[in-house]
Amino acid sequence: MPSNRYPIIAREGWLFILIVILLGLILLYVLYPAAAISVWALLVPMVYFFRDPHRVIPASPTAIVSPVEGVVDSVKTVTDHWLDRDAIRVRIRMGYNNTYSIRSPIEGNILNCWSSEPATLGSKDRIHRHSFWVQSDEGDDVLTAIYLGKVTARLHSYIHPGERVGQGQRCGYFIFGGVVEVYFPVNSKIRVKQGEMVQSGSSILGQLVQKRSSSTIGNPLTA
Repeated sequence: MPSNRYPIIAREGWLFILIVILLGLILLYVLYPAAAISVWALLVPMVYFFRDPHRVIPASPTAIVSPVEGVVDSVKTVTDHWLDRDAIRVRIRMGYNNTYSIRSPIEGNILNCWSSEPATLGSKDRIHRHSFWVQSDEGDDVLTAIYLGKVTARLHSYIHPGERVGQGQRCGYFIFGGVVEVYFPVNSKIRVKQGEMVQSGSSILGQLVQKRSSSTIGNPLTA
């Protein structure tokens, strides 16, 4: 399983930062130091824009962590059209100043990925780009649906069906963010409320409730 530690500046931004550095060097070489300094000044907002801070994953294997950073837009019980079930849906709306990494909400196996919505679900004001289904070792299903904003250029996804991911593991990136929905079992315990700010990989959206194994109760010793 890949390490959960990544560079503090997202790799997706390295090319843009390198271009700015090289452009500044060229301007400095042709004796335009003022222009070079002005170009290099862009590095400060670019480093902030592509920041990807380390997250502390909760020490709770049954926790469903937030896949992205943003504000909880709604929490309700709905129909999960991908897996055809009732589910708790936590919708998270990202802002332009949030970090843009996507992380796995639980540890488990990737059973499927989609690049389009189910026919029974249509979004008029959002653009669906990617969904992925993670199943835990105990058989709990958590689905993450990603909708890009109108100005989002591209979504990078680094997971495929059949792979195993860790809880809070970085598995994608999309510039400017968007809206992300997390669907999990209806018997789960909800840990967030509308309007709450959540951090990717560290904030707990809910808690999976493990099924109790059957056991013999009150089996007295016989003489």
